[in-house]
Amino acid sequence: MAKDDYNVIKFKILVYLYGILKRRYTFTADEFNNLLERNNINDEYFIDILELMLEESLIKNITISTAMGGHKFINSDISNVKITARGINHLEENKLMNKIKENALSSLGLLGEFVKKVLL
Repeated sequence: MAKDDYNVIKFKILVYLYGILKRRYTFTADEFNNLLERNNINDEYFIDILELMLEESLIKNITISTAMGGHKFINSDISNVKITARGINHLEENKLMNKIKENALSSLGLLGEFVKKVLL
């Protein structure tokens, strides 16, 4: 699976937000962006992913608005985003999320460290 695949990015967001819920981390934009490798994700695609996660009720406390011309933007502070109970269940029980978790644990890197600290 590619690093910019929807499910990989969704997994990273959920792991990070779950770590915050568990009080293992305090939200910082730099840490969030580093984990997600935001410099490799198109802004519009990132907003689309957040919007899909909202529609799936995996996250809450974020507002996405659409300007004239169809341009979407985040209309709230990203640091206020929270994982929902449904998001936690999805992270722990979804087969694809478990596959991504296993791949993260078998490779060295920032994501593997987050997974170890949050999910193990």
